[in-house]
Amino acid sequence: MNKARTLFDSSAARQTPQEARIKEKVCLTLAKLDEPDSSWLDANNDIFYITQFQIIDFLNTPSELPPWIIEKELQFSASKFQQSGFTGALNYYRAMDMNWELLGAWQGVKITTPTKFIVGDEDVGFEAFGRGDYIKGKAFKGLVPNMEVVVIGGHHHIQIEKAERVTSEILSFFGEW
Repeated sequence: MNKARTLFDSSAARQTPQEARIKEKVCLTLAKLDEPDSSWLDANNDIFYITQFQIIDFLNTPSELPPWIIEKELQFSASKFQQSGFTGALNYYRAMDMNWELLGAWQGVKITTPTKFIVGDEDVGFEAFGRGDYIKGKAFKGLVPNMEVVVIGGHHHIQIEKAERVTSEILSFFGEW
């Protein structure tokens, strides 16, 4: 988590020009989420303050769209993000310190509600900073004891890329409870 904080905590990563730059390249930003070059995310690498770059600068640009999305759908999604921007998504990172503060009282409290965690094995968010090992490991299971982790071959938009499999996993979960 400290490496993520180092990466995202610089004031430059929170400035409006970043949002404007992402908004200019909406299609590219959305497409890059499914082509990670995670070498820079290796938990063993030293990460320095990044002030003039964005995360998308470190992701591969796909040579073609994946088979599960067509250009028309990508353009539709891009048009919606061009209207609204990425402010909502970026606010997650902006609020990180506040979330730590507000949720501090619950640190270590177990989540006992039955849970199914579905993720793509190539999702940049799953691969980053050793998060995948943590999610699949005993420490996370200790905090969420009634959780089943399902790792599916896929990327960030797993609910679209593997829609039938994700739907099947959700329905089987409902059937269990």
